[in-house]
Amino acid sequence: MQAVAEQTEDISAYKAVEFFAPMPVSAEHTEILAPRKKRHMLEWMESSFILPAKSSRIKGPWSSAITPYWRIVIDWLSDMTTRVIWVYAATQVGKSTIMTGWIGYIIDVDPGPMKIVLPDIKVCKKRIKRIKPIFENSPRVLRHLGGDIRNLNIGEPTDLDNMMLTLGWPTSPGTLADDPCRYVGGDEVCEWEQDIRDDTDPVSKLDNRVRTYETVSKQFFITSPKNAGDLADRNYEECLKHDIWIPCPHCGKFHIASFINVKLDKDSDGGFLKAAEYKRGGRARYVCPHCGSLWTELERKAAVSGYKGCPEGCSINEAGEIVGDYTESTRKALRVPAVLVDPMFTTVDTLAADYANAMRHRKAGNINPYRNFRNNQEAIAWEEKERETSITQLRRHKGDYRMRQVPAGVQILTNGIDVQADHVWATVKGYGYRNQQWLIWAGRLETGHTGREKNWDIVEKFVLAEWPSVLNEEFKYRAVRTGIDCRYQRPERDEESSAVYDFCLRFGEGYVVPIMGYGRGRMRYASYRAANVAGKALKRFDLNVDMGKDRLWQLLYDKGREPGPGYMHLPSDIPEDILRQLASESQRLKRQKGGREMVVWVKKKGFRENHTWDTNVYADFAAELAGVFHLRDIDVASHIKGGKKEKQSGYSGGSDYWDGVPNL
Repeated sequence: MQAVAEQTEDISAYKAVEFFAPMPVSAEHTEILAPRKKRHMLEWMESSFILPAKSSRIKGPWSSAITPYWRIVIDWLSDMTTRVIWVYAATQVGKSTIMTGWIGYIIDVDPGPMKIVLPDIKVCKKRIKRIKPIFENSPRVLRHLGGDIRNLNIGEPTDLDNMMLTLGWPTSPGTLADDPCRYVGGDEVCEWEQDIRDDTDPVSKLDNRVRTYETVSKQFFITSPKNAGDLADRNYEECLKHDIWIPCPHCGKFHIASFINVKLDKDSDGGFLKAAEYKRGGRARYVCPHCGSLWTELERKAAVSGYKGCPEGCSINEAGEIVGDYTESTRKALRVPAVLVDPMFTTVDTLAADYANAMRHRKAGNINPYRNFRNNQEAIAWEEKERETSITQLRRHKGDYRMRQVPAGVQILTNGIDVQADHVWATVKGYGYRNQQWLIWAGRLETGHTGREKNWDIVEKFVLAEWPSVLNEEFKYRAVRTGIDCRYQRPERDEESSAVYDFCLRFGEGYVVPIMGYGRGRMRYASYRAANVAGKALKRFDLNVDMGKDRLWQLLYDKGREPGPGYMHLPSDIPEDILRQLASESQRLKRQKGGREMVVWVKKKGFRENHTWDTNVYADFAAELAGVFHLRDIDVASHIKGGKKEKQSGYSGGSDYWDGVPNL
């Protein structure tokens, strides 16, 4: 009992001691033990990231006021939930700067093993030259390199005083080595090289390297896009994609910032002006898609500053709030087009000039400049769009009139003729206001040997044929122009001996015009060229047939078109063989000599005849010569029913020669 009493006494004494009383701690110890608050990347960049004049247009502390659209990415790089970030960005929007800033931020604020991957060793060496002055002007970063930027290795890990940093390229030994890392950065992923002996792509390999740090890792990939479905695009599409919405300074409504809202002045024929005209300024402007107001460049800059990031499928209301449902993800993606860039770097006029130049090349068959514009200015992955044709689609164009009848709405007719050895293929087409078209007749004329002049009489009867109106059969139409192929019967020595030229001379110059058809390989930029032939008695037109087929495809196969302007109608009883000919060609992308890619029209396998494509193109060109784009919006039906007849321009031979419109 005595022992127990003594033990109880000891315990009481022990409890009386202030065992948990605060111990004296110095200020130095307090700083070490205090919970560390991680600085936000935006705060760090605007205070510690210095841009030197040597490698930057604007020197001094980096500011989000110049590139506000990067704030959304900086937020993702700073938060605790986002793990993977993919950015599709236009060129010259600050991609390299934001990647370099992230490297500096990690080194100084939240160090951990890091791999930065660039396309190849050449790009690495160039990037070092750009990084060097930035790091030298940022003492907080440079001190971790021992005060000397030359300590930064290329292709192998650099041992900093607080972390390991690897700067390399996909095939360098140290870059994809099997060692764990917390941070992964990839620049210009679409240009990455890959070892053809390795089935695993570099992005997947890098993803494997961060598994040790899975709950605290960051992967940041930034690139100008290239092709839909490639390595970068597959990863981009797996993310929760975001667009940048900007508010209109006039109506206050938000919309997605896009080049589609840039409206360009055009010439009298509806074509783009020369690139130099846009570059001079005042011929293009950004337009609000809601209220139609024209923005100044300062208003565009202000709108970008007030941007909101919005998940795909949602929208931003006037209060700046996200409207719509979406599922949050640890993988996020953003698109940064060139229209967001500050006017001191890129203007709407500059973008318009680049676009006009790209469209000029595209029209000529060189698709590469347009592809580059989509990739590098709009930040959109290129998707090959080869044009297909089908009889099923053509049947949807059948109208409520029959072959050999001229429907209401037709103002002029033209013919197109394709010459063969012992026959010709011919087409009659009708045209109305704003290039609405109708196929009147198409078929084959048996002539016998087309090199003999007497065999052309049947063709002459066709050219001068009269076609009754569906409203009143007493009213007849006759073609105002005829375009005829002269390539098959091309004279080898004496142009005047050509049977086609002789046939054209029967009518006088201008009514039946000889056409020499070429593909895009021979005529890249021009739709046609004119040349004097037959002792200068005739004018021959060398025609870019591929370009004409582009327009014909839009009339017949563009699914967005409805009956009306820019639409081609077909007769209800059009023969099946004519439908097959109109579906006999498709447009394909072909690589030419020198590596240039060009879109061309080719005949599909299993289709024997394709002449109706050519005859339609010749008839369309004849209509263009006749002034089809200057037709007025008139009520043709009232002219016909009212019994009015008007003199027709063009060939004046024969009687009852009328087309229902005044002289062109």
